[in-house]
Amino acid sequence: MHQKNIGRQGESLAASFLKKQGFTLLKQNFCVWGGEIDILAQKEGIWHAIEVKTRTSEVFGSPLEGFSSSQFERISRTFLRFLQEKDALEDEYQIDLVTVLLLPNFDPEIEFYEAIGT
Repeated sequence: MHQKNIGRQGESLAASFLKKQGFTLLKQNFCVWGGEIDILAQKEGIWHAIEVKTRTSEVFGSPLEGFSSSQFERISRTFLRFLQEKDALEDEYQIDLVTVLLLPNFDPEIEFYEAIGT
């Protein structure tokens, strides 16, 4: 499967998972110059920028290991621009991570990591 399709499948699974957890999804694939956020959501008055990491094997590490500090910094900058546009810099917000492991012949493994980098 093509890498972009794998990413889209992971984001779709993550979005369904988050809805079941009570999140209100606001936007998927929010892009501005210099950054992208996979999913923007709210839950209980808190803004969430959610990165989704999807893998089809763990040969090169787990999906969690695929998330780098430089990605966190890029998402942080992009998220602050989004919050500024919404005049929400004074509101509570956090960056989360959803990992999706798509192994052949198994149900997807989805993990949620809340408030990463804090």
